[in-house]
Amino acid sequence: MNATAETMSRSNTSTLYGPILIVIALTVAWRTILFNGPLGSDDLVYFGRALDIATGQWTSADYNGALRYGFNIPAGFLLWALGNGEFQINLWPLICSVLEVAAVWFYCKGRFGEKTALLAATLLALTPLHVAAATRVHTDPIASFFLTLSFILFLESESRKSRTWAFAAGLAMGMVFWTKELLGLALFSFVLWPLVVFRIERRWIHVVAGGLLMLFAHFALMQIISGDPLHLFKTVFGQISRSFIAEGTGEDSPLYYFKYLLFDIRHTALIGPLALIGILTIAARWHTLSIQTKLDLRGLLFWLLSLMAILSLFPVSLSPLRFAMKQSNYLTLFLAPLCILSAIFLAHLKPRTSWPLLALIAATAVPLAVLQQHSYRVFVSNSKAALSFAKKNPNDLIFASRNNVNIALFDSRVSGNQETSSRFNHLTTAEPENLTRPDNKGRLIVVEDRETLGWNKIDHLLQPIPPCWTLLEVLTPEGLPSSMIASRTAMEFATKLPASLSERITSQLARVSHPQPARLWQVPIENPWCVTSTSLYG
Repeated sequence: MNATAETMSRSNTSTLYGPILIVIALTVAWRTILFNGPLGSDDLVYFGRALDIATGQWTSADYNGALRYGFNIPAGFLLWALGNGEFQINLWPLICSVLEVAAVWFYCKGRFGEKTALLAATLLALTPLHVAAATRVHTDPIASFFLTLSFILFLESESRKSRTWAFAAGLAMGMVFWTKELLGLALFSFVLWPLVVFRIERRWIHVVAGGLLMLFAHFALMQIISGDPLHLFKTVFGQISRSFIAEGTGEDSPLYYFKYLLFDIRHTALIGPLALIGILTIAARWHTLSIQTKLDLRGLLFWLLSLMAILSLFPVSLSPLRFAMKQSNYLTLFLAPLCILSAIFLAHLKPRTSWPLLALIAATAVPLAVLQQHSYRVFVSNSKAALSFAKKNPNDLIFASRNNVNIALFDSRVSGNQETSSRFNHLTTAEPENLTRPDNKGRLIVVEDRETLGWNKIDHLLQPIPPCWTLLEVLTPEGLPSSMIASRTAMEFATKLPASLSERITSQLARVSHPQPARLWQVPIENPWCVTSTSLYG
């Protein structure tokens, strides 16, 4: 790495907007091409709450996903302004994903130069998980954008000695809480900043003021909606105490993010390993850097390392000892600083090295992003086929897995027609022996979708199939895009690798290449479980 002032200091050249506008356009296009659509999980909750807001209904709820107004209010406004639809409900996450790319460019441009800024934006635009998250109806790309914005505004306020930028940073931090309250924990990273700069500044009061303004605005909204300003806190703490702490569910290993960000390339391609090399190179050349460059890099390293420390090592319970809950979708929170570190390293390599390396990153990131979309679409492909069957047979009553039911509900919210979804019923382990009868001359149909059965813990697993059921057909999966071609190509390529590596890769690809089969069974209405002298589960 060349650490001269010319290459590592702030850029003094005029800003060229053409290249970044091209990157932004490609960012939008790539995410639109790899549009994911519904998963049939919390996206159903977010869609429902956004629709409520779009139609002026403000009601309380006892599930934190329904209280995330950093998603629900903007998404509801977009539904009101642009009309109901699958793309419209996904527009707010997509906008935030693109804005995060632009924010990274802005941050880097003033600190590390135009070249590094453009590289960082390009890397973030290509990162597989960042691409995948952009078109999923959930809060992660929104929370990720506002957390990135919090760090950028705060570091800019430190550089500019600006109270206005500090106040704006506090507002952005408040939006993180409004969007995903659990990620309020990430904001504790900023508490570590005085340990980095060895001083206390009056200016930081403005950060606190911005954050408190957003917090009290949230209290006011909760008071209006539920009659309790602390309703969200009580809801979240109750859920954490019941499931994560008491039942021991969820992942909390302190090494989780280190593993998936730096050594597992499925979500980040080569960006994690490259960022690690960048950190090591910066450390080795630290003594050669200018004072200003050291200050800029100090802020960037603080951004990444404080986040890693807080979200990996913060204890949320001492008895039993449990660290902060980890989820793969939370990896999006770290992508911006990782891409910036990777870009700094790339920008200071000679072109004969940097260009082939950048091409290798793209050659890795593009197919991984395609496979992320493919695995997502595979999971719901049988549910979409079951929905099509129900639409073609309007008299039949359908019993199915939770995901089959949720995809039908999502479709009803897109279309505004609940006729089809009203005929879907969740077949659970608690289902009585006599299933509900159709109201007309229709049939009683059970969907045996092996791809989604068991995804919800109370799904009836249908093992074994009762002997009096009649097989109607095997569903043909629907909604699988051109990524099927990429999946088959990847499988063919993997077979040409050395045996041990080939076996490991093909086994991973096989799990996401095609859905497990889904079969439709016609069930006798008078005796649906073929009960004789034994009970349903005897």
